Amino acid sequence: MILRRIAKSLCSREYSTPGLGLLVPIARAFAGIQVSKRNDDWIDDLRGQQYLEWIGTDLEEPISNTADRLRFWTKVYDLGAQALRYTKTGALADTAFTEATL
Repeated sequence: MILRRIAKSLCSREYSTPGLGLLVPIARAFAGIQVSKRNDDWIDDLRGQQYLEWIGTDLEEPISNTADRLRFWTKVYDLGAQALRYTKTGALADTAFTEATL
C-alpha cells in the first residue's frame, strides 16, 4: 500500500509526498535511537554513582579497623615495654600484673 502511493506520486512527479513518506520513518528511528542512548547513559551514570558509594563504604570500614588495630598494638607495645622493665627491675609501673600480661 505504501509502495503504491510512492509509485503513484513518482509517476505524477510529486516528489514531496514520497520524500515525506520516507523521511518520517527515518526520523522516528533516529529519535528512538537517540532516546535509547540517553536512557543508557542515564543508567550508566546511576551505576557509576552506586559504585562510588560502595567503594566509599568499603574504604571507610578498613580505616576504622586500622585505627582499632593501631590502638590495640600500641597498647601491646606499651605493655611489652612494661614487662621488659619488670624483668630488669622487678617492679611494675602503674598497672596491675594481669594487665601487663594481657
